[in-house]
Amino acid sequence: MMDARGFKRLLFESGSPYLGEFRLIEDFFNIAVEIEEFENIIRLKNEIENDPLYRYHPIRKVRANSLAYFCEVLQGNEAKPAAFEFKEPDFSIGVKSRYSLHELGTFKLCPKLYFHRHTGLGAAYRGKFHLKLYFQAIIFAKCLGELEKGSLDEIFERNIRFFDFLNENEKEEAKSAATVKLKEFADCDFVRVLPRDWRGDGYELVLGYDIHIKKRGKNRLYQRDLGIHYLNFDKAAGKMPVHYADIINLLDKNDENTDRAALVSRIINKINIQFDSGSYKFAEDGIKRTDRLVREIAAFDFSKAKGIVSGYCKYCPVYGICRPMVGANLNYILA
Repeated sequence: MMDARGFKRLLFESGSPYLGEFRLIEDFFNIAVEIEEFENIIRLKNEIENDPLYRYHPIRKVRANSLAYFCEVLQGNEAKPAAFEFKEPDFSIGVKSRYSLHELGTFKLCPKLYFHRHTGLGAAYRGKFHLKLYFQAIIFAKCLGELEKGSLDEIFERNIRFFDFLNENEKEEAKSAATVKLKEFADCDFVRVLPRDWRGDGYELVLGYDIHIKKRGKNRLYQRDLGIHYLNFDKAAGKMPVHYADIINLLDKNDENTDRAALVSRIINKINIQFDSGSYKFAEDGIKRTDRLVREIAAFDFSKAKGIVSGYCKYCPVYGICRPMVGANLNYILA
C-alpha cells in the first residue's frame, strides 16, 4: 500500500498526465488521499454521468480511468504513469452530426467560449463564484422538473452531496435564491415537455429541456436549463428587441454593453417555440434559423476566435484565460 506522501510524490515527480485531474479533485474534496475516498468520488461521478443538468460539474472533468488509476497506485499495483504528451489543438470543427439549441446559442454568445466548450476546456465550472450560481441553477431546474417527486427540502438534500465543497452559508444562500425564484411558479400547472429531435440540413437538432407552463389560463414555454449553461438567470433582462433578426443583428454588433446572454436566451426560446407550436410551417422556419447558425459555425475560423467583452464575462467559465481579459480590470468584471 502507498501512503499519501508517496502518491503525491509519484504524480509530481513524473509530470503525470493525471496531475491536473488530481489537483481538480483536491480543489473540491477535502481528501486524505485514501482508496475509499476515490471510490466514493467514482460513485458520485457515476450518479451524475448521464444527467444533462450536471454536464458542467467539475467531477465530470475527471476521467473514470484516472480515478481507477489512483486506486491502483494507492494499492501498490500500478507502475510509474506515462509522461505527459502535448497535442496541438484542432481548430477545425466543421459540421457535426448533432447540435443542441443551447450549443448554437453559445456560439452567438461568444465563439471563443463555444470553442473551449467544444474542446473540453470550458466544459466545467471551477471557481467558487460560478459553482454557487451553478448549484442554485441546478436546484431551481430540478425543482421545476421534479416537484411532483418531493419537496424542495428533499430535492435539495438529494443534490447537495455533489456540492459538498461549498460551505454551509453558500449552500443555504443557493437554496434561498432558488426558493425566491420558484415563487414565480407557485400557482402554475406544469406539463413536462420532453426533448424532441428534429432533422436539419445534415445534422440532428436537440431542442433541450423545457417546461410547458399554464398560469391563469395562459400558456408559455420556460427553458429551465438556461441558467445551467449561462449562469445569469438571476439577472433582469431589461428591454430587448422583439424580432429574431433584430436580436441577431444586435449580437453581431458586439456592443460590450449588450446583455448577450439574455439575447441568446431569447433566440433559443423563439426557436424552441417554433418547434413546439405544432405548426409545420413554424417548425420549418425554426430549421432555417438553425441551419444558418450551423453553417456559420462550420465556416468560422476558430484559430482566430476572440472573446467578446460584455457583461457576461463574469459568468463565463473561461474568463480567466480569455485573451481580451488580459490586462483588463477583473475587479470590475467580477463586480
